[in-house]
Amino acid sequence: EHEHEHEHEHEHEHEHEHEHEHEHEHYDGHVWLDPENAILIMGVITERLKKLDPSHAQKFEDNLKKATLELKDFHGKWSSKPQKMNYLTFHDFTQYLDHAFGTQCVGVISPTCQHGGLSPKHIQNLRNLVKNKKVSVFIKEPQFSDKALLKIIPSEKTTIVTVDYLGSNLPLTKNLFELTLENILKAITLN
Repeated sequence: EHEHEHEHEHEHEHEHEHEHEHEHEHYDGHVWLDPENAILIMGVITERLKKLDPSHAQKFEDNLKKATLELKDFHGKWSSKPQKMNYLTFHDFTQYLDHAFGTQCVGVISPTCQHGGLSPKHIQNLRNLVKNKKVSVFIKEPQFSDKALLKIIPSEKTTIVTVDYLGSNLPLTKNLFELTLENILKAITLN
């Protein structure tokens, strides 16, 4: 009887582990693209740094306060601008950005289309999306080619803009995060 209970507990634990793993499959690692989330992340990092190096705790706290004010100012500046343009991207990275700034990604093309993964039906669906949602901008990342896009997007109505959402081509400065967000927002809004 005891052995049966143990087996049942093991099965239950295995089911729970499977459910837990399944939950992580849908995790979106782009949470940092919302300034409010970035502020929370900076707070966690600051607390960890204060524990690791207590002699500089006040400096870490001061930097957090300054960075928080700068991000809130940046967020306020861009949130007040009308961001009504619909856009497409190669992969789904802008959910948090859209929520924070009122922009709207209306569709995503999987990067697999770079390797011939677009079926004629998929191309037609994307063309319909571009037309019906009045898509004016397509955000392309530097590592992807325009080749697949030209099959989908009528060039006279939609602008293709290359955006490095990681900011890897920007100078390493104290306001790299704001510059990265600003580049994305300028691309989306054609500013």
